[in-house]
Amino acid sequence: MMRNRQIAVFEDNDMQEYIKNNRNVVTPIIGMILVILVFGFATGWKNYTANNLQTILNQSYSLAILAMGLIFIFAHGGIDFSCASVMAFSGLIAGLLMQIGVPVVICGIACVLVGTICSVITGALTVVFGVPAFISSICMMNICRGIVMAVIATNAVSVTVDVSAFKSWPVKIIVLIVVFIVTTFLLSKSLIGRYNKAIGENSVAAEQSGISVKKYRLLAYMISGVCVGIAAFFLLCRTGRMATGFANGLQLEVIVALMLGGLPPRGGYRSNIVSAIAGPLILTVLGNGLVILGMDDLMTEGIKGLVFLAVVFVNYRGSSESITGLFGKIGLDSKKMLLK
Repeated sequence: MMRNRQIAVFEDNDMQEYIKNNRNVVTPIIGMILVILVFGFATGWKNYTANNLQTILNQSYSLAILAMGLIFIFAHGGIDFSCASVMAFSGLIAGLLMQIGVPVVICGIACVLVGTICSVITGALTVVFGVPAFISSICMMNICRGIVMAVIATNAVSVTVDVSAFKSWPVKIIVLIVVFIVTTFLLSKSLIGRYNKAIGENSVAAEQSGISVKKYRLLAYMISGVCVGIAAFFLLCRTGRMATGFANGLQLEVIVALMLGGLPPRGGYRSNIVSAIAGPLILTVLGNGLVILGMDDLMTEGIKGLVFLAVVFVNYRGSSESITGLFGKIGLDSKKMLLK
């Protein structure tokens, strides 16, 4: 009996140690499960019908791809407010090409190239010329959104070719998995990810250790631009037309989603691709569930803001013992809780 108790204590300590060392991965997963369960019970599981699940997946799809790219910029402590407007500009170029009969695949490649070029320009202004990131990204945001508004004001841009293949879930799932695998490898295994996280921890120390800070920060913007272009293309295929509100507001939603997913506000070694998957899903389920519960739009945004504030506070102020400490405060044993 004593031996069994000792084993249980050791296993419980191992569990607590794992949670402490992997809080940035464990927290968003637990949060995602809790949000799914809470809104499932609250709505009588109405928000998880086949039609509504498809709505949730559609709403979170482009957001997740966008987040998987933007996380590289956040990893080195940067920020990019232009991503949504660049998405709109990329989608505009793809839509115009479709209208003149360019093959869909070529339009998709052009969309990705435009997103990459715009993002690299923003990165160059920040990294090479020393313009603060929020200023350079706001400038790019206004330029791209201004062009989109000017073109759409005089020309209706809609998808005039068959894009049904790119609206089907098998293709979308394959693309999502490929983007997830590539970004996961780049962020956790490659020099691009490791060095950007090192820069986020301490850029001066990273440079003194021989890391080409400018080079790897610029590569982060390039990867983000590729994901912006991919997200824009699939959003265009889903909506079927360019409108003035295309991707509008996504620049803030993706930041909120990444924070909800556990991304440290200052980047660094705790940056993890899980944030880019869990965060968008949490945000989408939260918004969708509140709508089904009959919550007013303004109230929904207010609740999202409160949740975001709480998560940022935990990320800034929470210690590595926050989860295990929570179990202790409410009188629960983490091992017993997990075994039930």
